[in-house]
Formats: sequence, structure tokens, C-alpha cells
Amino acid sequence: MGTKSYVSTAKSRIAGAVSAAPTAAELAFFNREETRAWWDPNPNYGQHVNDKGIWTDRKNGFDLVPYGSLLPVYSATGGPDGQPVVQGRSSGATADALVTPSGNAVVATGDLCVWAVAKAGTNSAAPLFSLAGNNGGGVTVHLRPTDLVLVRTESDGLVYQTRISQTLDDATFHLVQFNYKHGSPGEMSISANGALLTGGTPADGKYAYTHGFPSARMAWFGEYDVTDGMSINPARNLPIAMCGVATTHAPDNNSWQASLEAMVAERFPSLGL
Repeated sequence: MGTKSYVSTAKSRIAGAVSAAPTAAELAFFNREETRAWWDPNPNYGQHVNDKGIWTDRKNGFDLVPYGSLLPVYSATGGPDGQPVVQGRSSGATADALVTPSGNAVVATGDLCVWAVAKAGTNSAAPLFSLAGNNGGGVTVHLRPTDLVLVRTESDGLVYQTRISQTLDDATFHLVQFNYKHGSPGEMSISANGALLTGGTPADGKYAYTHGFPSARMAWFGEYDVTDGMSINPARNLPIAMCGVATTHAPDNNSWQASLEAMVAERFPSLGL
């Protein structure tokens, strides 16, 4: 694995890919030490989902692979500002998901930010991503089609409890961030478009939670536990226009947050960042 220089990402990883030159904002974000993984469906960067369903990472080689036989749908349209998206299937009895393979430790113990430019799915659960536990201990963020964003934790056997419930417009794309500050206790929160979501449960938007994410794995589009497997909740029609992981508590790191917002604002000006 190992950190790559920007110019090594596309051409060496997908045959025939066109490696577009990065903008200054993209290069600044890429070069931040905290930027751990960065998935981008734009084929101009060679990072799109290929014919095997693998979504390549622009930064450190944390490639996402399909879970089971169902694959998320790669769509050339549907994203903000004419950009492509990776989107959950419109139907299906089991979860559509992309996961980091065993031994691919994308989620390190410590401060964490998982972010995505995404919009709510049509399923009542609509998982955006999950940080996989091992017979419990996982965390899932949902973008529901009822103007809700939820954070749920798993105890065991895919039994979940809602810890954060906040309002977020389901009809448009947002820059959604799950923020985790490691400690005893630690702290979870959700930000959207650069602002902490508050007013729901908890009212201040912050939930005390201590966890080390021992499996070090994650899944997009599904609730996943290394021992218990994937829950049946599909992320139907949930589109992701870009996503990633950082080793920082973003509310305490203004410099990294500014680099994320600058990169996202350049690609997706309609978000109004």
C-alpha cells in the first residue's frame, strides 16, 4: 500500500484511464497527512468503479470491493454540477455494499472523520456507510428519505441503537461528515456543509461514545459487521458523488477542514460551501 504521489494514481491502476492534472485545491487536499482515503467516481481520474465493481482510492490504495453478488450501480449522471455518482441499486433484498478487504486498515484507532458528498436514498434505513465492528461495536450513518440523518451503534448480532438523530434535507446533495473524537469518553457528531447539526437528539449534536473500531474496516452503502455480516437494509438509490476518510477530528482541525471544503466547493459549487 503506502502513500502515493498524486501522479501515480490513475494510469497505473486502471488500464486506459486518463489521469487528469489535479487542481491546486485537489493537490492541497491530497497532500494533507490527515487525508487517508479518497474515493472519486469521476473516470477522468481513473478512480471510477471498474467492471469488477472495485472502486479505487486516490490516496493510499484503500480500494473498495463488492460485498456478495450485488454491486452498486455506477451512474454517469445524477450528481451535483453534472458530476457522476456511485449509486445503490433501486431494488434488492440484501444490502448493496462496497467494503474494504480484510487486513485493509482504513479506519485507524484515534480521531476520525468520514465524509461524503451524498444525498438520501429511498429506503427507510438508507445506510450511507458503516465502520465495521467485530461481533458488535460498529457505527452506521444513515441518510433517510424523511429529512433525517441518523448515527447508530451496534451491540451484537446486528442489533442497533440510535445515538444521534438530526434533520437534513433529503432532496439535495450535502457534504456530510461523521466526526469522532477519540477518548474516554469519546465524542461523535454529524456536520453538514461545514456546520454541526444540532437541535435534534442530542440537542447539542454531540454524543459521548468510546470506541476503537477494532476491525479497522468499513463499508459504503451498508451496515456491516465482520462477524455478523451485512444487515438486510439496502441503500436503495442512495448516490455518492465523492467520499473519504481522514485521521482527524475535523471540528478541531480548521486547516484540514478548510482544505476539504475548498476541494469540494471547486468540484461542486452548487453546494454553496
